[in-house]
Amino acid sequence: MSGGVWPTDDIPDDDIVFRRVHSQWRSRKTPSGISAAAFVGTRNGGLYELSTDWSKYSNAQEARDRAQDPAVNGVAAFVVGNVRQIPGQKVVHNPIQGVPGEVDNQAHSLVVANNHEDPEIQRLFQRIVTLPIPLP
Repeated sequence: MSGGVWPTDDIPDDDIVFRRVHSQWRSRKTPSGISAAAFVGTRNGGLYELSTDWSKYSNAQEARDRAQDPAVNGVAAFVVGNVRQIPGQKVVHNPIQGVPGEVDNQAHSLVVANNHEDPEIQRLFQRIVTLPIPLP
């Protein structure tokens, strides 16, 4: 790692973001095999932030390997432009560097929205997800 802080870049619509998916989010009721809970981000103020890794700086295996226990995780993938077509969703580069208690991650990105809990939003995520690394 060189000195300084990684810049934030605009993520092109054609790029991919990866999301680790814990095996607890397996669902036989959905076409993707993933529970809608996997697409609900963490509340931060009035927004939801869904943590992802940008394909410019990471691949699916590297995203999986950053999990606390990679063996119990699969990896979901989304084309950024498809995410942005879901109402209210933004995809932003948010690299982590030099944050105490966090592992540096230049690929870190967020899907940010006012609401990830809306069932229709969750259905739309279900339609655009692929699984480059299936859930174990």
